[in-house]
Amino acid sequence: MATLTTLDAALKIQYLPGVVEQLNQERSWYSKIEKQTEGWAGRQLFWTTHTQRSGGWGSRAEAGGLPRRGAQAVAGPNLTAKYLWGRINLTEQVMHASTKDQSMVGSAMDFEMEGLMNDLKRDSNRQLMDGNGNGALCLTNGTGSSAATVTVDTPGTQFVEVGSYIDSFTAEASGGSTGITAQQVTGKTATTLTLGGNESWANNEFISYEGSRGNEWLGLRGIVDDGTVVGTLYGIDRTTTANAYWRARVSDNGTTNRPLTEVLLQTVIDDIEDNSDANADDIDWILSGRPVRRQYMNILVPDKRFINTMDLGGGFKALEYNGKAWIADRDVRPNQVYLLNSKSFKFAQLAPLSWMDKDGSILHRSTSDDGSYDAAAYVFGELKCDAPNRNGLLSDITE
Repeated sequence: MATLTTLDAALKIQYLPGVVEQLNQERSWYSKIEKQTEGWAGRQLFWTTHTQRSGGWGSRAEAGGLPRRGAQAVAGPNLTAKYLWGRINLTEQVMHASTKDQSMVGSAMDFEMEGLMNDLKRDSNRQLMDGNGNGALCLTNGTGSSAATVTVDTPGTQFVEVGSYIDSFTAEASGGSTGITAQQVTGKTATTLTLGGNESWANNEFISYEGSRGNEWLGLRGIVDDGTVVGTLYGIDRTTTANAYWRARVSDNGTTNRPLTEVLLQTVIDDIEDNSDANADDIDWILSGRPVRRQYMNILVPDKRFINTMDLGGGFKALEYNGKAWIADRDVRPNQVYLLNSKSFKFAQLAPLSWMDKDGSILHRSTSDDGSYDAAAYVFGELKCDAPNRNGLLSDITE
């Protein structure tokens, strides 16, 4: 017979390890990078980065005096953990049936846990790819007045899930006025969202998941950047000339798309070598959307070159570009290619995926007065990069 105690045990022992394993293995980028659990001071992490040579060198004539004294210059970046949550709900009817038939709750839990795993996997991957810490999914394109269909752009509806709840604001990170408030997305096309109720909004409002604005992880979009998307990264303002060392190498074409070429790819790699301590072999991962990856395949076919693949383990395969793994991911924005030194990244993990059970129970009676039970899971951390200048972005590529 199942009781709340046995159901708690099933959630902790039977289901959670499977979710952790699938989250680790089914997100290519997350599975690639190292997890850092040490060095936290409360919810903050501090470290030191090398910024400038000492200047204490030089050739001299005999008895010509020593070079001037110098010291290596360093800076102290820091980050604060962000908090990703997932939640499941079991009705009183399912809970009651479970006391009669253990398989009943097993089926219900399988369904809920599968959904939770997919939700966490999908949203965490989006944040690690496209996140800039503020949670914007897209922008409203035009105004709306007591309407339920929202036209969007930058980049469209790519990151918005049907069934989710969204907000919109005139400012991206904080402040500003509110347009759409806690509305469920009931349908979408490539450029429109259908809401569950009527709302009014201004042009170019930032759409984010309900309550997530300003609370999401950093991702490649915010880190592999020259200061255009995220100006101050880990407490260092990289828009200033003095902090140019903290910028990734970016090659764009002023928003005008151009065909992908091997010369363009090599230009970014050369730029990384010229402006960091990395060499070409240190660039080990290339990430793009599938349309851009197909453009690379189209380069190879006319020259009758073999399309080589690499086995990355964990079920992942990649195309090969000069010994580097080229991965396609649905959460990379259109027209972009990231060229990455994976060893410069870590996921700084304050708390691994866990159930909220500090009071001794995982299942709690819902506060919504519907006679159901809730369970919540979380993972706390932030994506960390020790050397943004070892990474590059090639943008404005024709798909």
